[in-house]
Amino acid sequence: MDIDDTIFGLPVISPVCSVCKHYNPRETRLKKCTAFPDGIPKDIWMGRNSHTEPYEGDHGIQFEPRRDAVSHRLPPPQSKPQG
Repeated sequence: MDIDDTIFGLPVISPVCSVCKHYNPRETRLKKCTAFPDGIPKDIWMGRNSHTEPYEGDHGIQFEPRRDAVSHRLPPPQSKPQG
């Protein structure tokens, strides 16, 4: 089930940051993390950038899933063996 919280401006839950080990859920209102102590960029918060590669201002810290995070994204399709 998807939750549409965009009516509140920026979503409260980020598809990227909410499952990242560097994100502090106590900073939800301020949208901060270890990589972006002054505020997470909108492209990352909104999920338009997965932050798996360096991003300007990230202090060398990229997305790493929390150990307890459950991914709601489907895995890429598997190619069927031929023959």
